[in-house]
Amino acid sequence: MSLALSVQRPVDAVCTFYGGGMQVLFDQLREKLNAPTLGLFGDADVSIPAGTVEEFDKLLDDVGVEHEVVVYPN
Repeated sequence: MSLALSVQRPVDAVCTFYGGGMQVLFDQLREKLNAPTLGLFGDADVSIPAGTVEEFDKLLDDVGVEHEVVVYPN
């Protein structure tokens, strides 16, 4: 929800915990996200593949958003 809100209106910061379904927002995030972002994920979570988390991290790098992506083991 925080990612969806961040593309609808200005926010000071974003924290996404698991962030299921975030891939559908990637184009909007690329264009509109400019708030510092913290992403928290679990590596054993099957609802968000590791590739999606890596793609999210790269997207934030590409748009120059200050961010940290943490993937917890097990």
